[in-house]
Amino acid sequence: PDAPDYCRAAAVVATRERGTARGCTGNVEDGMTIVFPLHILATIVFLGGLFFALVVFQPIARGLDLETASSLWHRMLSRFFAWAWISLLLILATGIGMVFLTFGGFSNVPMLHQVNRAIGIPAIALYGYLYFGPWRQYRRAMSRHDLIAAEKGIARIRVVMAIILTLGLVASVVSAAGRYI
Repeated sequence: PDAPDYCRAAAVVATRERGTARGCTGNVEDGMTIVFPLHILATIVFLGGLFFALVVFQPIARGLDLETASSLWHRMLSRFFAWAWISLLLILATGIGMVFLTFGGFSNVPMLHQVNRAIGIPAIALYGYLYFGPWRQYRRAMSRHDLIAAEKGIARIRVVMAIILTLGLVASVVSAAGRYI
């Protein structure tokens, strides 16, 4: 059943003040118990993949011969992009879902979440560029067995991944600490 009107009004006031709706039962909380954890999990998978590629995998690949490193990068990134697309779509869908569940639309979104959106949009655009630009060029270089071009492609991919990871980590800190700042 729907929450009483006074309870829903209290949730809207609490949402505007604290960025979350607490203390009332009803559809908002029921939806958020599914949407919010999915949002967090998708973000962890996405940022974790970027972190793994840049901080764990890249130093290991640097110590390998060019052919082996290029082949491993190709296999690792192929798997990364499959999971990253799923994660990114979930992040978008759940983010939009939370805006409508919690705030009733974009016009009522508090500054904290507007900052996240301002960080997220360029990160998503960069991810699209990464996939359709440097990643495609890298795959073409690998299909031609052009290891020099592949090595240059990996360098471009790593730069864009580092920017996206930085934006994602900043957005995460804003989300976690924003209401306390």
